[in-house]
Amino acid sequence: KWIGSSVAVVVESGRGKLRPQPASGDAPGLGSLSHKASVRIFDWGRSELNTPTRHMALPEDSRADREEFWAHYQAGVSRLLWEAARLYWSGFCVAEWASLRVNVYDYDSQTGNDLLGVAETPLPARSADEALLTLPLEDANGTEVLGQDGQRSEVTITVCFATCPEPTRLQGCWRVRVVSAAHLPASDPSATGWCTARCRRSWGKKAGDLGLASASTSDPFAVVTLLEEPGAAAAAIFGAPGGGQRRKQARTAVAPASLDPTWDEAFDFPLVQAEAAVATSAGTLAGEAALSRALVGEAKLPERGTLSRVLPAPRELSTSSEASKEEAVFLRAFLEQLYEE
Repeated sequence: KWIGSSVAVVVESGRGKLRPQPASGDAPGLGSLSHKASVRIFDWGRSELNTPTRHMALPEDSRADREEFWAHYQAGVSRLLWEAARLYWSGFCVAEWASLRVNVYDYDSQTGNDLLGVAETPLPARSADEALLTLPLEDANGTEVLGQDGQRSEVTITVCFATCPEPTRLQGCWRVRVVSAAHLPASDPSATGWCTARCRRSWGKKAGDLGLASASTSDPFAVVTLLEEPGAAAAAIFGAPGGGQRRKQARTAVAPASLDPTWDEAFDFPLVQAEAAVATSAGTLAGEAALSRALVGEAKLPERGTLSRVLPAPRELSTSSEASKEEAVFLRAFLEQLYEE
């Protein structure tokens, strides 16, 4: 069975100044930027438009069959909207990030990635100048991580704050550059390397003392996470503190076979104006909801009350164990608004 078609969900992240068309053809203008940012959606499948009139003309068993699979399709679209709303709310509706976390993993294509270490620190005072931070890595239990050479494992980053030009609903963004890491532990040991690591743990000796040459290494990458103060999201919606902590992540490329990798990759984490964050979190969603409704609003529901049947309860909708009740309530209201006629 096949029903439905390709679906895209678009949300607006900010409203900056439009670049005017240049007087000469030298500088890029709005037209060239719009062309580069355009999105084209196509479907390799075959699409047959089924109007309400054609639908009612079908035999009863065909109508029932189509309505059953249409409900499945609606559930898929609702899931897509749910995930898009989660990403948008966490990425572009936060008025203040509080802390920064860097997780360093060893990439493994066959099994799950291994955690090499994690570092967390409060964000520094806002400044356009880059602050250089070298943070020690700890394991999941809070124990200091040591490399093969016995030195402390650490990750080096820079942090600065860049403001946005007026007018915009964004006040600026934190720019985090993951520079490098040093003295990482080896997570992909060879047979000799495993013996070396085991002997070192057992007798506290270095590889050279045991007459063994270790070929152990790692394929590290870093995940940067910015977190808000716990309860800030609930306070923005309900005017009172509560559970939930929004976060936004970015990850570097994998540095193959290196215990002292250099990434030098920068990531931006936007902050919305405080009044815009409250308005959006309260569910007004003005332009964003109108745009999303324009994309999916023409779809005709097979019967009244379909939304409550298609959308699971907030607890079931959540794909993250850390998603709060307040977040689920807000996002469900977001979806209900999109389905209003």
